[in-house]
Amino acid sequence: MALVRQRKFTEAREVLLLAAESGQPEPQALLGQMYNAGWGVPVDFEQAFKWWSRAADGGSTDAQWGLGLLYDEGNGVPQDSKKAVSFWKKAAERGNIKATVHLAFAYEEGRGVARDLKACANYFKIAAEAGEPAAQQNYGLKLLHGEGVSQDKVSGCAWLAVAAESPRAKGTKYAERIIVQRDKYRSELSPKERENADRLKKEFEARIKAD
Repeated sequence: MALVRQRKFTEAREVLLLAAESGQPEPQALLGQMYNAGWGVPVDFEQAFKWWSRAADGGSTDAQWGLGLLYDEGNGVPQDSKKAVSFWKKAAERGNIKATVHLAFAYEEGRGVARDLKACANYFKIAAEAGEPAAQQNYGLKLLHGEGVSQDKVSGCAWLAVAAESPRAKGTKYAERIIVQRDKYRSELSPKERENADRLKKEFEARIKAD
């Protein structure tokens, strides 16, 4: 992972290949991601499927998430959103946050599963509480509009504020877009509601750090 973060993909692949061929699931999963994303190698969905399948058989939730991507988009395999959802559910049940977020969007769009805004909001909530900024933003919007959850504009604004200042998003263009949303909805709150939103933001952030 250190080599991947340094973008030393050729060296990373050599190390990963040795571990992957010995049957280690997590190196297999990361190798699958390298082929899926084209990190230092040409994009090759067949190789991604091969390594993600082996890793999933070994219990890797990242590989289950990856197989879901391939089936959802029809990359290297016949397009099958139902099968994608099945893989994401398996991974989400074991705590994989990337799969949880994709599952939330699947329920929101009715893709591979019956549309269910309540299930969508619940999966966004789980990922939001795990510290995922995209989920924090989307769960905040669900609360603000009362989509799949009881409307709560104060909590919704608080989650948007958490997302805007998330270490994973802070300083990015994505965070700038969330800040615009946060400021828009915050301006619609009363002074007392803004005070409560600030308090909730701190409580949410403390809970995420504690977890």
